[in-house]
Amino acid sequence: MTQSQLKDQFFLQFNRPATVYSAAPGRINLIGEHTDYNDGFVLPASINFQAIVALRQNGLKQFRLIANDLEEKVEIECEALVPHEKQWANYLLGVVDELRKRGHEISGFDCSMTCDVPQGAGLSSSAAIESALVVGLNKLFSLNLEKWEMVRIGQGAENGFVGANTGMLDQFASIFGMPDTALFLDCKSLEVSLQPVSLPNHELVVLNTGVKHNHVTSGYSDRRTTCELAVKQLQASGWQGENLRDASLDDLSSFGESLNQKTRARARFIIEENARVLKVLKQLDQGDVTGFGESLLAGHWGLSKDYEVSCPESDAIVRFSETHDACKGARQMGGGFGGCVLCVVQSSAIFEFIDAAQQMYFDLFAITLEPLKIKIGPGARILS
Repeated sequence: MTQSQLKDQFFLQFNRPATVYSAAPGRINLIGEHTDYNDGFVLPASINFQAIVALRQNGLKQFRLIANDLEEKVEIECEALVPHEKQWANYLLGVVDELRKRGHEISGFDCSMTCDVPQGAGLSSSAAIESALVVGLNKLFSLNLEKWEMVRIGQGAENGFVGANTGMLDQFASIFGMPDTALFLDCKSLEVSLQPVSLPNHELVVLNTGVKHNHVTSGYSDRRTTCELAVKQLQASGWQGENLRDASLDDLSSFGESLNQKTRARARFIIEENARVLKVLKQLDQGDVTGFGESLLAGHWGLSKDYEVSCPESDAIVRFSETHDACKGARQMGGGFGGCVLCVVQSSAIFEFIDAAQQMYFDLFAITLEPLKIKIGPGARILS
């Protein structure tokens, strides 16, 4: 649904025009999975799939929310702000709840929303919705929020109200995104630098497995808990670091005797993934497509074997990519347990690669593999 169509819908739904329109994108992550909540490094980019919200203060003691793509409506009293049975509504209500916790007075408003970011695909539709709303409410109620505060509000909504114990990567990418540029973030210092994506004669291809995940019900929170446990056990053995961002493989060897096999494997993945992010920065600067592809593959098999957040469908696509001459590498993106696979493919052979991947996938799973035309686009913004 376009902004123009949303404008017409809002008028039909609420009998008056919206006063604010805002949008925020989903994201891809080139490398750096599960490192954000370990204060590590990430390298995301905002994309051309987005959520758009139309807003107006309603003078009532109600939040009236409509998800046009689902044809669903939720009305909730302003003074009865509790999680709703409709998950999509909680991404919106959670932002309001987080704003209130920070001392902002948010009165009743009408919100009509559309979102074309595929749900459960590892492209962060939830952060797109949260970020679109916080940017819109910032304008609607003249809150004067800084970008980093918006990021924290979206993350807080996801962690507290929704109940998904995620890091800051998704909201950061959605709020700070820029066209044609990836964002290198040090999650400890919050330093940000722009990273041009140079892949001579190659392009990024995103394949949607069709396997949906949910951070609330998946094993995402368990992985975070395991990382926290690893830190405590390393510290108990004399290690001086604060989180896995500070750890090296030598530290894991010297102080990790008390870690069981699973905890050690997951800690090892985080340590190696942080190193991969720094390696990929150099590879992109040098236009080293082969090296970049190798980093993607190493990251995926770390996710699959050490961190155990892959699935048979994602693994099958990555195995296929290793056999196709036009593909330099691939990996599952997002929190895991399904979603999309990012591939780097020779420009002249993209259609050939996609056709062959779709045939392989259908033969194995009887599912149509969906290619997504991803471009790196702008971040969250006011449309009018």
